[in-house]
Amino acid sequence: MPELAKAHPFAEWIARAGKRQALTGHSTPADIAGAVTFPASHDARFITGVILPVDGGTTAASGQPDFY
Repeated sequence: MPELAKAHPFAEWIARAGKRQALTGHSTPADIAGAVTFPASHDARFITGVILPVDGGTTAASGQPDFY
């Protein structure tokens, strides 16, 4: 777990959330950047009105993340 997550006031919640996602580990800036740049690229020219969760599979596994 990155140092910021260990020191974060919500460290316990972050640890529990990590157990619920399909992919292990934490996201990186590159993970987020790819999700942002693809829809802006020419390759996505025929994609409209999509919601793209970048959450390691949490919403795919449970429908919605459990924040409690």
